[in-house]
Amino acid sequence: MAMIATGNKSDFKVLNSIEFYRNDFISIRAELCTIAGKPYVGIARFWKPEGQDSYVPTKKSIFLSAEQWRLLGSVSGQVNRSLSSISIIILIEISNFKLFLKNIQYTILEFELFLKSMLSTEEADKQLEAALQELMRSEDPFHDLV
Repeated sequence: MAMIATGNKSDFKVLNSIEFYRNDFISIRAELCTIAGKPYVGIARFWKPEGQDSYVPTKKSIFLSAEQWRLLGSVSGQVNRSLSSISIIILIEISNFKLFLKNIQYTILEFELFLKSMLSTEEADKQLEAALQELMRSEDPFHDLV
């Protein structure tokens, strides 16, 4: 079970802090620390108060014993593979959605062409036909949606 840092602050010492993520508002760090003389690895979130240059710790932290940290490291490859699989699924879904939207656009243009032909305006037919042909030539009319 992960350790919750409570109690006497003198029992808690940070030996090394390694920042691995930062933006304008937060910093996330891996910290090698001791709690009551026992080694832990903490994953801690820090935030930057408005008008200050330095980040301060939040209560959003988890502390793992050395054994728990090693076990987490042993499954990191599996987690990374799962993340890759999820990314591929998301890309496939985006691609399917783009195709769906393109099919809708084709249907709308074809319907407009049908309506215009019912009105028998030759120029309107040519314009709609040209638009439909342009759509068919385009590689990705919805590239700006993603």
